[in-house]
Amino acid sequence: MVEQFLQKAEENFELHCKREFTVGPGSLPYYVVEAGVSLPDNTEGICKIDSSTVQSFFEEPVRRTINSIHSQLTGLSIKYIFLVGGFGASKYLRRCVENEFRPRGIQVLFLDDTYGKAASDGSVIWYIKQRVVGRAARRSFGLRIMEPYNPSIPEHRHRSPVRLANGVDHVIGKWSQIIERGQMVDRTFSSKKSYERMYDSSDPDLGQFTVVLYAWNNENAPPPEWVVDPNDNMIDGFELVCFISANISGLQGALRKDWNGILRSGPAQVLSD
Repeated sequence: MVEQFLQKAEENFELHCKREFTVGPGSLPYYVVEAGVSLPDNTEGICKIDSSTVQSFFEEPVRRTINSIHSQLTGLSIKYIFLVGGFGASKYLRRCVENEFRPRGIQVLFLDDTYGKAASDGSVIWYIKQRVVGRAARRSFGLRIMEPYNPSIPEHRHRSPVRLANGVDHVIGKWSQIIERGQMVDRTFSSKKSYERMYDSSDPDLGQFTVVLYAWNNENAPPPEWVVDPNDNMIDGFELVCFISANISGLQGALRKDWNGILRSGPAQVLSD
C-alpha cells in the first residue's frame, strides 16, 4: 500500500507540481500532491509539501541545467534560448533561466505544445550529426569483376572461361575492393577506379547500366580474392549490399573504338577492345 501511495504521488507530482511550482509573487505556501490511495494515518490520500521543501527538489537539476547552458554558449554570441522537453515546462526552471540570461540580452523562449519533446530530440540529433566529421567503414566494399584467363594460375583453371568481345577469354568473380574496412569516410571522401565494359557493336543500345555492390563482413580475416567459388556460389562472408544503376543512353554514339583485338580465323575478323 505504501509503495502504491508513493508511485501515485510521484505521478501526480510529475503531472502538476513539477510544472506549476514557482517562487515569488503568486506562489503558494505549500503544494498538494494527490496520491489517490488511503493509508491508515492518511485517509484522504494527499500529501502537503511546503514551498521551501519543494524548492529544494529543484535546486540541483536547475543548477546543472544552467551550467550546461553556459558551457554550450562558450565562445558564442546568441540572441535566443529555447527551453523544450518535459523539464522545460517547469515555471521555476523558466524563472531561473530568465533571471540568469536576460540581463545579458538573451531572450528565453518556450515551446508549450506537444511538439516540444520532438523538437529537443531533433535538435540534439542534428547537433551530433554535425559534429561527426567522419566515420570508419565497418566493412570492406567492392565489386565483382572479370579478369583475363591465365591457365598458369590454379584458381583460373578451376573456373569456366568466358570469351568477351575482344576475343580474350576471361574468368568471372574476381574481387575488386573500393573501400577497405577501417578507412575513414567523410563528406569529402571519394574513390575513383577505372573499369572497362566491352560491346560487340560500335553502336550498342546503352540504356540502363547496373553494377552490384558487395561487402565483406568478416572482421577476423581480410576479403579473399574471389567473390564467388568456381561453381558461382557466393563465398561465406560476402553480402550483396545493393544495385547501383545509371541511365547512360546519353552517351549513345560517343563510344570510342580501340583497335586492340585478336585476329582469329573462320572467318577472320578483328574484334575491338
